Amino acid sequence: MRRFSFRRGLRFLRQQRAWLVVRRLTDGSIQLEAEDGELWNVREADVIRQCAIGELVVDLENSPDCAPPVLISRDLSSYPEPLQARALRRQMYLQRLRAKGPLVFTAKALTPLIREVAAEIGDRTPPSPVSIYRWNYRYSVGSSVTDLVDHRDRLGRRRRWSPEIQEIVTMAIDTILLHKQRHPRKAVCDKVVHQVTQINRARPPENQVTAPSRATLYRYMACLEDYELTAGRHGKAVADRHYRMVLGTQKAERLLERVEIDHTPLNVLVFCTKAKLPLGKPWLTLAIDKYSRMIVGFYIGFHTPSAYSVLSCLAQAILPKEDLLKLYPDITTRWPARGFFEVLVCDNGMELHASALAMACEDFGVQLQFCPAMTPEYKGAVERVLKTINHDLIHRLPGTVFSNVTERCEYDSENLACISFDTLLHVVTKWIVEIYNQTPHRGIGMPPAKKWEMGERERILEYPAEPAQVRVILAHCTERRVFHYGVEVNGLRYNNADLQLLRRRHGEDLRVTVKYHEDDVGYIHVFDPDHKAYFEVQAIDQGYAAGLRLIQHELIRAKLRKENEKPEALAALLAKKHELQDLIHTAAHSRKMATRKRKAVMKGVDSASAHKPKSIGSRRPKTTPATPLPPSAGGPVPQFKSVRRDHDGGESA
Repeated sequence: MRRFSFRRGLRFLRQQRAWLVVRRLTDGSIQLEAEDGELWNVREADVIRQCAIGELVVDLENSPDCAPPVLISRDLSSYPEPLQARALRRQMYLQRLRAKGPLVFTAKALTPLIREVAAEIGDRTPPSPVSIYRWNYRYSVGSSVTDLVDHRDRLGRRRRWSPEIQEIVTMAIDTILLHKQRHPRKAVCDKVVHQVTQINRARPPENQVTAPSRATLYRYMACLEDYELTAGRHGKAVADRHYRMVLGTQKAERLLERVEIDHTPLNVLVFCTKAKLPLGKPWLTLAIDKYSRMIVGFYIGFHTPSAYSVLSCLAQAILPKEDLLKLYPDITTRWPARGFFEVLVCDNGMELHASALAMACEDFGVQLQFCPAMTPEYKGAVERVLKTINHDLIHRLPGTVFSNVTERCEYDSENLACISFDTLLHVVTKWIVEIYNQTPHRGIGMPPAKKWEMGERERILEYPAEPAQVRVILAHCTERRVFHYGVEVNGLRYNNADLQLLRRRHGEDLRVTVKYHEDDVGYIHVFDPDHKAYFEVQAIDQGYAAGLRLIQHELIRAKLRKENEKPEALAALLAKKHELQDLIHTAAHSRKMATRKRKAVMKGVDSASAHKPKSIGSRRPKTTPATPLPPSAGGPVPQFKSVRRDHDGGESA
């Protein structure tokens, strides 16, 4: 809803007349002034009543955003030095002439006195009596030396454009110069000349209009208000941000009252020591305490900023740093930042509105505050330190890509990249602990480490009772089924006796909640549904997974898949597959093999003997009819079968 307040310069419209608020009188009424100078004293209640019934209309569009400043006359130092010298010379003449007695402004009386003063001060070109009269008249008003200064700053060329030319120039500026396509100023000149030419074609020679010169148009455009120019060519949001007004700063009265967090891409290429491949440009998430300017935590990852980046940074900010500094023996300075804070200030990105971040802040008892969109000034402390770390540290590392292509020039970032991820962590940690935190900060007048030490004396810090719970809260959550080999997360298997005990207790279809960490895939946390708590499960292949980051693990897996997909590897694999298919086809269509197996079954011979080779030239004797048994023997009468010889030397009935 639109609103107004009675401030100087507020504009009202009443019966097609404009009234401006001039001042508030001693009796509490408001004095308004019309355009013609008429004054109107009215009480606030009457103004509000007339606005309600429509007699007065508040013109907010043409009212200033703030009260116009109270202007104070300029002093002598604001003028150019030549004008200062001339004014002082005139003052010296007047003072010395007045010291000789009352001035009589006649040529006969002043001329001898002027020559005496000129001889005293060594002036070879004394002024005339008329000049002395004019100087004295101006000096007598306020007895100020500034009254004797020539107003030569008001001199200059005056435009003698007709209203018609002014309209053409204004239209050309509005449609071409103040356009989002950002046309050059030369296009404005061409447009003006074209419009004037079109007008002159339809007019007689005596009514022709003269187009302004290119130099005149350039001077006119140079006098345009820069805010309007930026708003027209780049947009109002850009102009408001560029010309924003800073009237104060966010202040923190105590330690860890306000922590600001933000992200920035680090302008350096990083490679993986295990995969021997570049990881790309990492993202830095950094948190800083507003009171002490101490960097309380950071996180470096290779994915776009997300809730997990913020949570990982918060975990390092809350927990003590002793275990982290043990990894780098060359860092001998303490990093005392630790403990819970009151307010967390972050961007207004959609990824930061995730439920995981909100739930973690609820668990920590931290108030989450989002800055308005496109307003980096709301967290200026962290914005400034992100720029500092890129310019003071990252741009000095081999493999830096600088801030843009122009700054990089011919620097071969990819071939010169020799910073591993572990080295980058070491370098950033050392820079934060031993350089930034120990350097005097201009905003607080002392190093952040000293300011932190002073803040610790005035506030009792709070720490997590279960530090391991912090890492569990901030980890990625998923669900997996438990097998005899454990659970599989990101292509790695995790198993131990506690996990198998759950499987024996709940059956083979058991699915458990798993928490895994990006900074170390060597272990996970599994939720025990019986004890309602998490327990740690390590990876089976600890030689590979211990201390390995998830981004490195994914890069190694991608490299293996790529190697297996090489053309020569695929061609060899396809050749082996074709050989196997040919072998199967030959065996399936062998008539000789099929015939031997069929004979062996019919004759009652095992398949092994059917495969034995026959001796060359061997023949079986013809079968002779057996002597029939007498019927009294009780045996069956045998049936005689004809025997034929196969082509391959065998016999068949």
